[in-house]
Amino acid sequence: MSIQVSSVARPRVSISPLSSTVVRRLVWNVLPVVLVVGFMQMALFGDDGLLKRHQVKQHLYATQAKVGQVEKLNAELAARVRMMRTNPAFVERAAGERLLLAKEGGTIYRFEGPIR
Repeated sequence: MSIQVSSVARPRVSISPLSSTVVRRLVWNVLPVVLVVGFMQMALFGDDGLLKRHQVKQHLYATQAKVGQVEKLNAELAARVRMMRTNPAFVERAAGERLLLAKEGGTIYRFEGPIR
């Protein structure tokens, strides 16, 4: 038994020198530009990109400013508590202002609306 192989002519594809030059230029010129643009896009817009870092920094600065305001308010309140513990006149004045209380025989003046 013998196997015969048909001799079918395969078409030869030849690349002209012009098309190989075009392919070479595409590979060496366009591909690096596409890669650089891709890396720049990742650096700017990625999860750890520059724009995201800027937003995080702005949020950090805003939070630090709020913390500073709260610390200042806490210091003022602590000073007020110290004054109430040590100064009876301050307690009397605070009671008069907030609760409209006065000593016996004292007078409370109450004004409505803004005072000019």
